[in-house]
Amino acid sequence: MEALGAVADECEAVRRIVGIFLRWAERRHRTPDRTAGIAWLRAVSERLEPERRACVKTCLATWFHLTGGARVGKQSWVGQPASQSAGGSISGEAASWREAGERLNGYLACKSYSRNTVTCYLGWARRFFRWCSQSGKDLPEVAASDIRGFLEWLASTGVVAKTQNQALNALISFFRHGIGKEPGEIGSYLRARVTRRLPVVLNRKEAAAVINDLEGRSRPMWLMAGVMLGAGLRLREALELRVHDLDLERGTITVRRGKGDKDRVSVLPERIRAGLTAHLADRRAQFQRDLDMGAGYVPLPGGLARKKPAAARSWAWQYVFGGQNLIVESATGHLIRWHVHENTVGRLLGDSARRCGVLRQVTCHSLRHTFATLALENGTDIRTLQELLGHNDVSTTMIYTHVMNRPGVVARSPLDGLAA
Repeated sequence: MEALGAVADECEAVRRIVGIFLRWAERRHRTPDRTAGIAWLRAVSERLEPERRACVKTCLATWFHLTGGARVGKQSWVGQPASQSAGGSISGEAASWREAGERLNGYLACKSYSRNTVTCYLGWARRFFRWCSQSGKDLPEVAASDIRGFLEWLASTGVVAKTQNQALNALISFFRHGIGKEPGEIGSYLRARVTRRLPVVLNRKEAAAVINDLEGRSRPMWLMAGVMLGAGLRLREALELRVHDLDLERGTITVRRGKGDKDRVSVLPERIRAGLTAHLADRRAQFQRDLDMGAGYVPLPGGLARKKPAAARSWAWQYVFGGQNLIVESATGHLIRWHVHENTVGRLLGDSARRCGVLRQVTCHSLRHTFATLALENGTDIRTLQELLGHNDVSTTMIYTHVMNRPGVVARSPLDGLAA
């Protein structure tokens, strides 16, 4: 029995470590093969003790030995580098689900879609694959009727209309650019219920309490929250801020490659300007230490790494909110410092909100909603706010007029006028 217990513990360790590796490979759009395994081991080895490092290596080697490097349980489509996926001919229809997924991955990469969009579209393609597999359908047999059935199944699970529309757009792209054929007429189908939700907005006291609590706990997290609350940035936009995007003298923040791959300029809050100056001085010293040890690299957008390779080690292109650890870039082998992980920011913000007694579910996007609402209450013009938020349509910005506090306009309850 003790031997069986030891085997069970070993199997659980292999399952857990392989799961971490597979999620790592999926986030980076890589096939979970031996090459990716070596790159992952290099990335995590520096943070592990020798005994733990040997255990991780043994578990991964065991999995590769038993499976031959293939992913067990479901096909992996995220993985081929864009140059491999998009380099081949895309004429004709794909021969397998895997090839269709790689074609879609290559197309999205060539069109410079964001990582979140690529992950989202490939995720819907995988869910569609699993749904078709339950009925025994292979790739050549799928048609528009299967898209209709999948969308109706989604509606039966209780998803909102936006989720159903997102799945429809992803599957149309999968058919056209993955499988290589037009989906045809989908026809009418059961649509999910359209719901209208108001954004979660903090009042002035709650916003001040949360910001003050973060200031006493972590200066980088306080500055990030200040940027989102004081300039209306999305979480991803705040994470990907580079040093040259801040103009402390003019008091502006330039958001580059925001949602929809658009640039815009927003305001830099005066309250955090001194904190940002001190934070940048610390980051500059950290960057110099990275250079001294042969690191100092940072990922560059688009084809800038080919045009200006020296920019990867320049101070201007460093992330404002750099991460704590250096990681190995699998493509080049360089030691790079990524930005802070998005989960770290959300976790600390939610914890501060609970500590301050805020009962609502506060996320990083709630700070952006609060910025827009308070700006309207302060008299900011709706068109100016639209530019600051980066909305295409002013009707999107108008949603904040429903949650703002307008003195003298809010209706008075009839109960308050009755005699006690």
